[in-house]
Amino acid sequence: MWLFSSESSPIYQFTLYNPDIGNAITLLNMPAILLGFLVSGNVHAPSPVATALGVLAQWFVIGCLASWAWFKLRRGNPNREVSDA
Repeated sequence: MWLFSSESSPIYQFTLYNPDIGNAITLLNMPAILLGFLVSGNVHAPSPVATALGVLAQWFVIGCLASWAWFKLRRGNPNREVSDA
């Protein structure tokens, strides 16, 4: 999140004038933010620890699924015949 929201980020000025990027990041992380609200019990301030753990778990699952799909695409059909050419 530092890359998109910190003033010391190299793309801070770009994201400052393009709010669609920040809105997309917020929507992508909405399940983790909702988890933070549920854990804290306060609809005005989500639990930062629960939100961070939710983001970590969410992106871990997304990364695992993406790497699994990439591996399946790169590996191809394991039942095909291998030619000597």
